[in-house]
Amino acid sequence: MKKILLLLLSVALSWNASAQLSKRSYSWDWSIGHPVGALSDFIDATSVRGFSFTYQAPLTDNQSIGIELGWNVFYQEFDYVSYTDGTATISGAQYRYLNSYPVVLAWQYHFQPEENFDFFAGLGTGLIRHIQEVDMGLFALPLDAWQFVIRPEAGVIWNYSDYSALKLGVRYYGSFSDNQLPSRSFVTTNIGLVFTTF
Repeated sequence: MKKILLLLLSVALSWNASAQLSKRSYSWDWSIGHPVGALSDFIDATSVRGFSFTYQAPLTDNQSIGIELGWNVFYQEFDYVSYTDGTATISGAQYRYLNSYPVVLAWQYHFQPEENFDFFAGLGTGLIRHIQEVDMGLFALPLDAWQFVIRPEAGVIWNYSDYSALKLGVRYYGSFSDNQLPSRSFVTTNIGLVFTTF
């Protein structure tokens, strides 16, 4: 896993040498997470505890590539439920947690990069680490899994100055189940600050 993460990081950061545009961007986003699919069966509460950092380097006049690192926290409390793990079933008040950490190589297409409002769409792929825990009284059932993820996105950037902008976007993190954990997919609404350098 470490080799794959290092490869994604080195590819994203080394792309500057062949770039045609001179602007690179860094953004910090607040992420509001909405569970979908199997995750919504486990936790269906919307989470406001998330953020991401994105670095983008230009490829052409309209395209850029970079890396995204993030953290989303999902949590839900249940008054009385039964939870089965293998052959054991436990009943009672239950607290469910999921921490998700995406590491994504991200490509973006910018429709109007020189305008005040720049609409963009993108596609990313990489790995996402899920740390899941179910707490019931004295019992805790933790799971830790890395899953492959595909992450499309769309949004708009408001370039209110030469060096900074506001961003509003939507991302879908589609993770693939493995032998440790079912798919833990979710959608995020992102509000962020973008800083550009020449």
